[in-house]
Amino acid sequence: MSLYRVCNCQATGCYRCAVDYVVRQFDGNPNCECRRRAGPFCIDCEARMYSDGRELIVEFGKATPPYRSLTSLYAGIAGSRGDSIEHAIIMDTKDRERAAANLLQSAEHDPLAHDALLRIVADCAKYGRLVPEQMREWAFLALTGQLERPKQKGKYPFATIDRDRAISTLISEVVQWRGLKATSADEERGTSACHAVAEGLGLLRLQPDSYSAVKRVWTQRRRRRPNPSFLRHLGSSDG
Repeated sequence: MSLYRVCNCQATGCYRCAVDYVVRQFDGNPNCECRRRAGPFCIDCEARMYSDGRELIVEFGKATPPYRSLTSLYAGIAGSRGDSIEHAIIMDTKDRERAAANLLQSAEHDPLAHDALLRIVADCAKYGRLVPEQMREWAFLALTGQLERPKQKGKYPFATIDRDRAISTLISEVVQWRGLKATSADEERGTSACHAVAEGLGLLRLQPDSYSAVKRVWTQRRRRRPNPSFLRHLGSSDG
């Protein structure tokens, strides 16, 4: 694989500069060896991409199976308030009870609602808090293997909401700041903003990395996408 080289011309409409723009938003290094093999990123790339509270890479993490970061998020916001401290969901008693009530309604058929309930139980055990009374029987059955995790066919349908919103924002920024058209009639050799975003994501080994998939995100950006049923009290999300 040839080394990725940054274009410094900064000319309006330069496709290479547009790809550079995408890569810079993640502070990634496309030339690192970890980009050329399967498996986790190296320690250096992880540190760079997740430094300074970078929200963009977090949105991609939430969209990646087995959805651990998304589960943590759901466990917190199911009670309408959650603050992450040392990867724990910190909630007061009322928050935990509200989260349990919202999640229990969906845990029978939604695997991430199931996982979020387990996360609340784990946090209660770690920090010496009481498990909400209404979910104690559920917790007993789940922890003793008498309650199976619901099966999920294919990808979790709600996992990409925030990631797709981030991709749409990237495309908009490339159109505005780099002067490219959003899409192109030439899917293979086009130089549109969607092409630039797809190439940039591919260089960083992030998904989606094809023009067709990125274009689909762009064309469906105004489609209203509902939250999981246990988060409906927060309203729907625009994709």
